[in-house]
Amino acid sequence: MNDRIDRQDSVVNRIIDGSITIDSVEEFQDLLKVFPNDPRLHRVFADRLIEEKRVNAAEEYKTSANLFLEAGMPLQAVVCKIFEWRIIKPSK
Repeated sequence: MNDRIDRQDSVVNRIIDGSITIDSVEEFQDLLKVFPNDPRLHRVFADRLIEEKRVNAAEEYKTSANLFLEAGMPLQAVVCKIFEWRIIKPSK
C-alpha cells in the first residue's frame, strides 16, 4: 500500500515540476478527482486554464489558495489569491 502511495505522489510531483505534461483539460479534471485536496495540482491546473484563456481559472486559484491555507502554507495561498484577483478583480 505504501509503495502505491509513493508512486502516486511521484506522479503528482512530476506533473508539478513539468516533467510530465497533461495537454487535455479533461485529463486534468480526472486527475483532480483522484487528488482533490492537493493544492499544487489545483495551482498547475489553474495555470493551464490561463494558457487556454478560460475564466474558470480564477475558481481553481481560489480552491488552491484555500487548500494551501489548510496545509499551513500561507505564502503560496497569497500568491494564488493574487493570481485569482488578476482575473476577477475584488470588490471595493
